[in-house]
Amino acid sequence: MSPMTDTVMSDPATAKEDTTQDMGSNVPVHITRLAPELILRIFGMLNTGESTCLGVTCRRFYTVLKDLYPEPICLRTPMVQIGKGRGYRLESWRFTDLYHVLANWVGPRYRMGLQINVKLHYYNKEVYSDSGEYAYISQNPEWRSDARHQDYHIAQSLYDKNYRPDRALPNPLPNPFNKGNAWNAEAITSIKASISQFKSTKDWKQFWKAINLFYHNHEHFDRFEDEYMWGMWSDGLKLMDF
Repeated sequence: MSPMTDTVMSDPATAKEDTTQDMGSNVPVHITRLAPELILRIFGMLNTGESTCLGVTCRRFYTVLKDLYPEPICLRTPMVQIGKGRGYRLESWRFTDLYHVLANWVGPRYRMGLQINVKLHYYNKEVYSDSGEYAYISQNPEWRSDARHQDYHIAQSLYDKNYRPDRALPNPLPNPFNKGNAWNAEAITSIKASISQFKSTKDWKQFWKAINLFYHNHEHFDRFEDEYMWGMWSDGLKLMDF
């Protein structure tokens, strides 16, 4: 069941917010013009996946969706699709997830990602190729995108795990969404800037060692550490009038 064909669609530009329609008359009322309490009642009868499919059909429904689910909705949310079989025969049911259901909704410019993904994403075919297959996985821009997202979430989890009110830990890495390879430079800058927030460079390395970007650029960070330590030593000599 594709949300493009099995959920209510509307044009946000032409959908009016007039809710004064006489609901007791026989005049057809577009679903987007129903009273807010009725729309909430409809959403209340749906599960998370079904609510998401309805919520992405127009701006008004999307606003309701985000009011009900302010946090990001997991694309692995389970769903049931009903096929063309008659009635509710078992063979007419198919279990899937929101990720597959929304694949048609995102449009032909995008494709689903590889199943090795840390997080599920839809990829632009012009940027990440149509198939997502490369001779070497390190050449795959989708794999590199996954590595950036993995680093971001690891940094966030490390921050949440180690944060203490009396200790100034570095902020998590910048969000890599829609930044491509430009994220690498931003992340490296963030990692470097955090060194002064640790008691020692050893603690700094220990914190960031789980990050792919840090591991694959360890020589760069080693040189930066040497320069940082030299600068600290030079500043100390100046304070002592040497």
